[in-house]
Amino acid sequence: MRFIFLIIMILMVLFMTACHGTHHSVTPQVIHAIPADEMVKAVVNNAQGDTLRMVFNNTKHNAVIMFHKDTVLLQQDTTASGIHYSNTRFDYREWHGEIVLKKDARIVFHRP
Repeated sequence: MRFIFLIIMILMVLFMTACHGTHHSVTPQVIHAIPADEMVKAVVNNAQGDTLRMVFNNTKHNAVIMFHKDTVLLQQDTTASGIHYSNTRFDYREWHGEIVLKKDARIVFHRP
């Protein structure tokens, strides 16, 4: 009888300690939203009837200029006033509403 009582007590102790074991907690994953690029689109015409289409990406500091058959990616340059985008062949400047686009140092679009 003592042996059975001892076995029952051992089983109860094992049962009670087994229920209080370490729990594996799941850490929640933090999901961060990727911010969308800040895009500004513009279309301007000059007196000659030429159309200049522009998409400015203010997040990546670049612009895509579409003029006639050319589609060009320009990088933003720092300037004290106005905006300035350029690459090796094209140069786009806007200051006080005056827009100048140069290709190979020659003005191809101007809107005063």
